[in-house]
Amino acid sequence: MAVPSLIPGYKYTLARGDGASPENFIFLCTVTTRGLDMTNNFDDAELQDCDSISALPVRVSTPKSKNWSISFSGKADASRFQSLYQDQVQIQKNNYQLGINLSGAQGGGNWQGQAYPETLKVESNENGLVTFSGTLRGQGDYPTWTANP
Repeated sequence: MAVPSLIPGYKYTLARGDGASPENFIFLCTVTTRGLDMTNNFDDAELQDCDSISALPVRVSTPKSKNWSISFSGKADASRFQSLYQDQVQIQKNNYQLGINLSGAQGGGNWQGQAYPETLKVESNENGLVTFSGTLRGQGDYPTWTANP
């Protein structure tokens, strides 16, 4: 029997590049929820079969663009939160990595790409812990996947 080996959530991480050369990626440890959304966009037309006037038209799609974004949320630590805040205020584009922290043989690796901060929300409900959520607007082609050694 072959049972899938599921990925624990703590093995799926978000890191921000520091802009140095070579670039180092800093683990955003207070981000507890993260997601990668990749979308193909199409132009559509409803066209008839030119050889059959009575045939029902069908949809014909043509790819026109692709875009991607990263969503994230977590619990706010005032000192660790500043890089996300500064990026948002300065509309600073950075390199980001979403990693699956497993060996390459286990399917681990990371997606890497440049993204702008698009949204950032900070809140607390009923005097509870301060939380944050946001989105990063990907730039260019889909993030590149690199397998871990």
